[in-house]
Amino acid sequence: MGTRGLLGFVIGGRRIGTYNHYDSYPDVLGAAIVKFLFNLTPKDVQILIKHLDEIIWIKEEDVPYIQPAPELLAEYMGKEFHLTPLDKEDKRNEEANMGRLTTSSTGKVEQPRDWYWLLRGMQGAECLPRILMGSLKHLIDATSFQDPAFISCEYVYWIDFDNEEFIMDDGDDRIWKFDKLDNGFWRRSINEDFFDKPNLQKQDQQIQSRINLTSS
Repeated sequence: MGTRGLLGFVIGGRRIGTYNHYDSYPDVLGAAIVKFLFNLTPKDVQILIKHLDEIIWIKEEDVPYIQPAPELLAEYMGKEFHLTPLDKEDKRNEEANMGRLTTSSTGKVEQPRDWYWLLRGMQGAECLPRILMGSLKHLIDATSFQDPAFISCEYVYWIDFDNEEFIMDDGDDRIWKFDKLDNGFWRRSINEDFFDKPNLQKQDQQIQSRINLTSS
């Protein structure tokens, strides 16, 4: 059994989250989320909020009964949203593994059976860059998994866009402002070189902002 968790978003007072099955530890899932957030520019944040507002959330209880449309199935499989990072590594290293992943014992190629299988590669932080790019339009709503009744939910991470905060709940809520992610806990958990490297994208945007102010 994996270390289960939830990645959630807070936008306009609404909390909604998606399930993560493996490696929800702070030094794995938590660190991946922090690295993504740390590299965002203010413009990126606004784009991310817009795209999150456009996400179609599939209710978890409906997953066994609602099938993705064939054209969407083909699109998402073409983008390999159904493959986890480990699956992709296997595919790169040995093409024959693809048969093991998607072929039944009868030799007939199987399609993912439901939304869970189609989006299993988008669990955890894997979904974040795809949302930012606008290529991922669907997620499974597993918000109820963070209820204390689900003792198997070990870590909950909230990206709170309303208050510009990142929250980790591992029994206690720990909160960091977006602009303070490079301090304390996460600096110790992630290689310090990551935070100390110049973020060229942010620098370019700051330079452009100064140019715009000068010309206005």
